[in-house]
Amino acid sequence: MKSQDITNELLKNIDDVNKNFVSKLVPTIDKNIILGIKIPILRKKVNFWIKNDLNLIKEFINFLPHKYLEEDLIHVLYINKISNFDEVIKNLKIFLPYVNNWMVCDTLNPISFCESSKLYSQIKIWINNKETYTIRFGIKMLLKHFIKEKYLDESTNIITNIKNDDYYVKMMIAWYLSEVFVKYPSYVTKLLENKKMDSFIHNKTIQKCIESFRIDKKLKEYLKTLKVKHN
Repeated sequence: MKSQDITNELLKNIDDVNKNFVSKLVPTIDKNIILGIKIPILRKKVNFWIKNDLNLIKEFINFLPHKYLEEDLIHVLYINKISNFDEVIKNLKIFLPYVNNWMVCDTLNPISFCESSKLYSQIKIWINNKETYTIRFGIKMLLKHFIKEKYLDESTNIITNIKNDDYYVKMMIAWYLSEVFVKYPSYVTKLLENKKMDSFIHNKTIQKCIESFRIDKKLKEYLKTLKVKHN
């Protein structure tokens, strides 16, 4: 199987020091499936294969699930490079159910994505999914492409009504709301003042705002007064 060539190449580049570091960052997966290869190295390899042996990487992505974290990252970095929107969606439909950690999820950033009705509709499908990292990816794409006034009411309503207790979903919701706060502080302030959100998301949103260098100190001081006790 020619696609095994990619796995064999990755196995030649194991970095035990970085493996230990990554295993602490991604504690939800088995350390034994982490090779420790840094993203810039993986990106160079993907660029090389796309340029010199495109059929190799196209064959590789058809064999799921992958065994190693870095194989998933190779898959993601390839998807990111696809310029045709419909082809990306087709690939994501196949791949997203296999995503099982935040690192692979958050590395997904297709170059073909931009503000569009097609993407916005697709994001709502992802967010209504039951899989943790499909939901997280949908929220991240909403954060990246749709923090604009005309989407605020609908998007925030969708986000704050997500029924999923996974830590990595809740953290992404808080990240989304903190990014909205940067552009529309009064909008998120009202949400926090109403105190109707999940307490974890509520307090994490405040925490992320306080940690941001883009938010005024006086606003941060007021946000501290809005913290709530955990449910």
